[in-house]
Amino acid sequence: MYPAEAITFLALSSISIVLSKSSPFTTFIVQVPHRSTIQTVMHSTLDSRLEIEAEAIGQAVNSFHSPFLSPKSQSPHDDHLNKNTALIILNSPIENPPSPIFTKLWEISSIRICADGGANRLYHSTRDIDNAYIPDLIRGDLDSLDPAVRQHYETLGCAVERDADQKFNDLDKALCAIRDRQNRDADLNVSDDILSPVHVYVYGAFGGRFDQEMASIQALYRWKDESMKIALYTDETCAFLLKPNVKNLILLPFHSGNIDSDDNNGDIVKVGEGPTCGLIPIGCRCDGVETEGFKWNLDGSVPLEFGGLVSTSNHAEEDTLIVRCSQPLVFTAEMVQR
Repeated sequence: MYPAEAITFLALSSISIVLSKSSPFTTFIVQVPHRSTIQTVMHSTLDSRLEIEAEAIGQAVNSFHSPFLSPKSQSPHDDHLNKNTALIILNSPIENPPSPIFTKLWEISSIRICADGGANRLYHSTRDIDNAYIPDLIRGDLDSLDPAVRQHYETLGCAVERDADQKFNDLDKALCAIRDRQNRDADLNVSDDILSPVHVYVYGAFGGRFDQEMASIQALYRWKDESMKIALYTDETCAFLLKPNVKNLILLPFHSGNIDSDDNNGDIVKVGEGPTCGLIPIGCRCDGVETEGFKWNLDGSVPLEFGGLVSTSNHAEEDTLIVRCSQPLVFTAEMVQR
């Protein structure tokens, strides 16, 4: 619709929109007077209606791009993401050797933090691999950290920080470390790329004690106003929080054809989220939910709430899923390795 590299300015009442077309992504900057600039990167496969509709009326857009989308679908505008991506490892089992899902999250992250006993899990799953998995930081109250594991990682240059504050769990303490790093970068006046939102992948968030799973979900809500985009992962499932009153765009690899692959003994291993997915109203009732791209779409006429309707075992039918919700809503998808 727009020539490559062309920049078009549209004036719609009091709203100005900058459309910057650059293959294979398009960056939209929506500027509203007296409000902060909203910027999102959108995938090139969106048709022109999706590219313009929300922005033309000044509606904010929140996007989730799977970290498992293939490199060919990544944009030059996303070069900073690896510089601004963090992995937090919780005290939950890790395969030995680590799964393709864990390996991918490790490889794309610029900082890796073990939340207390997560260091034990990392050590036992990777000790046969020569120093390939050394975290940058171990943080928590350290009641679960094996002294031998601590000594091993400290010898290899990993920092260890004890935080005894019992008002926060070990995941929160790891997230605090990321926020503190952001604040230090801001004080040093580093580049805008570094100061952009951090993509935080939390591995080991599900599959153990139920109360610890709920602590992971709580983190999505507690930290939703921070400059972070948090997604929870295990080898079986993932989850993240959708923002209310915006257009949420979700790009998953298992419908887009842009699946990242690893070569495993000559076989291609396809890894990523979807297509089975759900919308879970944890925390509060969600009065209005409208969706596009799902097998069973919602039209906003029925609220999502426990004791009523909950959209589980849905299915991604299109490259890009769209969700508009009146309250925060948890999106979840299966993780697939095949």
